[in-house]
Amino acid sequence: MNLVGHSMGGLVIRDAVSKSAAGWSGYPPALKVSRVVTFSTPYDGARLDGSQFCSDLLYQCVQMRSKGPYLLGLPNNVGTATWLALGSNSDPLVSCRSALTFGQRKACWDKPDYDHQNAMWDTATSFSALLDPNVGGTYVGSYWHGVRAVEEHFR
Repeated sequence: MNLVGHSMGGLVIRDAVSKSAAGWSGYPPALKVSRVVTFSTPYDGARLDGSQFCSDLLYQCVQMRSKGPYLLGLPNNVGTATWLALGSNSDPLVSCRSALTFGQRKACWDKPDYDHQNAMWDTATSFSALLDPNVGGTYVGSYWHGVRAVEEHFR
């Protein structure tokens, strides 16, 4: 099975795959996940202070802040799944540093100016993607856009 997650959806995938692989009660005994792609997933927290989308009154927002309870409780074991984490320097909610904190393959877009979600809908043929050198991982490629990056990862 292959999975794609955006924002908190990537955290939910990590939670389910990790806890299933670790044999947690209440999770399937074996999720057979081969590959995962996440877009703008706040593995190290989201920039939510002053955000028009979130406030301290929303449970989900509190959970996704840096050092939030949900983030701190996520296990790191993802079984045999290969993880591709994608982020954008133009995302106002999730920095590339946060989006690329987890996963084996990582890319951060510098251009075009993807906001928090439009990388998933871009069908252009080529744009530059940059690896964040502060995070590590394997360089994904010279020219990628959202749809092509996912297609290549799933081959």
